[in-house]
Amino acid sequence: MKKLIMNMILLLFLSMFYSSSVKAERILKPSELVGNALSQYIDSSVNTKEDLNALAEEIIVKKCPTMGAVNQSTSDAITSPVIYLRNNVAKKTDKYTVIKSCVFANVLHSLCSNWNDKNNCTITALYNLTQFYKSIGYSKIPSNGTARYRNIRVQAVNLGYTSKNGLSVRKIDNLVENTWRRAFGYTSGDGNNDYLWSFSSAISELNAERPFLLSLASGYYYNHTVAVRGYKIYKNKRTGEKYTFLVLSDGWSDTDRYLAWTNTGASYYACATWIIPPKKKN
Repeated sequence: MKKLIMNMILLLFLSMFYSSSVKAERILKPSELVGNALSQYIDSSVNTKEDLNALAEEIIVKKCPTMGAVNQSTSDAITSPVIYLRNNVAKKTDKYTVIKSCVFANVLHSLCSNWNDKNNCTITALYNLTQFYKSIGYSKIPSNGTARYRNIRVQAVNLGYTSKNGLSVRKIDNLVENTWRRAFGYTSGDGNNDYLWSFSSAISELNAERPFLLSLASGYYYNHTVAVRGYKIYKNKRTGEKYTFLVLSDGWSDTDRYLAWTNTGASYYACATWIIPPKKKN
């Protein structure tokens, strides 16, 4: 319970720094937001991860409606983990070796700009992930890329997507579910928004061969959704220190980009959308 309360305090503290506006809705002052959240906590006796996750969603969506994360360390895209480590973490002369790599090659690097659309990062990220599932036998996923993108976009529009405003982070899990069931015709398949995601949960999903979506709210990927296609662990040959990086298909580049993670000094508060594929592939 003590840890839960500390997480609650952290969430309330973070809420003070979000500044995005919500169109057609009165913007709550930070004091109102914190007060409402605290009242909910007291009145409903929040004592489970699900309750706290819902509270985190309320805080994030009120202040940052399209995406939900804070990147406190990286201002530019990471194109090379080794260069990042040399410039930001250890000595510039240090050498590194990759001691573990879990990356799914069939996640695409399609660009948002390929589709003559705007604010379509979530649609593009999900499109890029669906190729992976197509490659492992989910035969109902259309082979034609244009048709597949349009099918996903139709579901996004039904959930409120516009080229002017994009898609609310709150609706991303619904988009995943509707894509599986309505766009591709499966009887199961879901998405799950996790506002309290952790390093261990991300690695567990990737080790289980379930690449996922990640939505960020500041830093280089502010207000942007990316596809997480794997991770790599680097070891410093001089010190023996190990560093983990998430591998991204970011919709802006046709090559891998990275998020610095363990032991790098990086810190993220994000909404991860876990992909739960259908039980049957056809």
